[in-house]
Amino acid sequence: MNLVYHSEARLEFLCAVEYSESEFGTGEKLRLNMEEVQKLLIQFPEAGIHEEDSIWRFPLSDFPFSIIYSYNEAGEEIFVLAFMHNAREPGYWRERL
Repeated sequence: MNLVYHSEARLEFLCAVEYSESEFGTGEKLRLNMEEVQKLLIQFPEAGIHEEDSIWRFPLSDFPFSIIYSYNEAGEEIFVLAFMHNAREPGYWRERL
């Protein structure tokens, strides 16, 4: 199974890592946490919280972020729609569907 990012989701993640590093010194920890989550989702795409239809949310531990993603049940691809700060307006990423 492949994991693919929407371009805006990739940018959200990179900005979060940069901010976490500059403000708290935790950018590398966030990046490593995300690597582990990616491995988990590739093995178990339903590990997240089922939101609706084909949309899932996986909250990161130790950070106020969630990964919003969809996947096809044929097991070919996980598509990351957003790397969302949990305090941000819910559903802002829906236009990416």
